[in-house]
Amino acid sequence: MNSYMNKDFIILPSYLLPPKSYFDQINVAKRLIINDLEVYKKQSLRNHFDILTSQGPLMITYPVCKPWRGKAIRNIEIDKTQKWLKNHWRSIKTAYGKAPFFEYYSDYFEVLIKNPPLSLLEYNQQHLSLCLKILGINKEILLLSEERTNLSNTSHFESELERFKNWDVYFSQQQDELAYQQQFGNDFVAGLSIIDLIFNQGPESVLYLKNS
Repeated sequence: MNSYMNKDFIILPSYLLPPKSYFDQINVAKRLIINDLEVYKKQSLRNHFDILTSQGPLMITYPVCKPWRGKAIRNIEIDKTQKWLKNHWRSIKTAYGKAPFFEYYSDYFEVLIKNPPLSLLEYNQQHLSLCLKILGINKEILLLSEERTNLSNTSHFESELERFKNWDVYFSQQQDELAYQQQFGNDFVAGLSIIDLIFNQGPESVLYLKNS
């Protein structure tokens, strides 16, 4: 799936702290549209992300309230009754506490991770906005539910919706990332959350994103 430099917008799923390849696509698009109308998919990047620990990749998952089946992601709520908030931040701190730029950015992420709103979509948007700001990517984040009427008049709206169906597979298969120094192991681990890049490379993180 090639980038759409000549297109006016890109439609992406709502992911929680997605991998670098997600931000590659944002970086080369003129406008970013998040599909908040899609039916929520369990066990996907919509409510989990991967970090690198001394034992290898670790999946961080935010449980959602039942019933979730058949609901649009905009109507999915995070299950805050479970005792997992402190564990999530503890895992991240253990993994990246010694990373070069952890202390510089940790406060921003800690506040969000320890205080999620009920709405999964809102939570994903909060993290996305923070990461874009850190990366220096100035893009307005729009929602498909609010822009659909305007977008339907464009020449490639239908093709973007069709392309949207393949993003999950695309992001799961990306292994061509530009390697950078990670905290553990000798072999570079691709497909991790963008926070792996941010905590390790700081202000230079944007240099690892595709720009064409």
